[in-house]
Amino acid sequence: MPQSCCSAATVKSSCKLRSPGDSFFAMKSSLVSIAAVVLVGCGPSVDIHQGAYDGNIEAVKQHIAAGADVNAKDDAYGGLTPLYVVATKEIAELLIAKGAM
Repeated sequence: MPQSCCSAATVKSSCKLRSPGDSFFAMKSSLVSIAAVVLVGCGPSVDIHQGAYDGNIEAVKQHIAAGADVNAKDDAYGGLTPLYVVATKEIAELLIAKGAM
């Protein structure tokens, strides 16, 4: 039998009934969100230069999707852009396709 979300004193015609399954759905939704953050993370754990240098195309893609500047210069890499430190042709082509010079 569904439970009322309103107390007996405040029952109104607009009061919605909640079934016990609603709390299960809310819990399931929360757990899915937490799992997504744990699995994917809040962002790449390395910067775009390190990803390019290591050949980590997934990190490079995440940075590009997040709006990273593909022409950013990094002092840790001698002031070079990610294109100049790439480890693979695939990453170089991706960076060029996204406007790297």
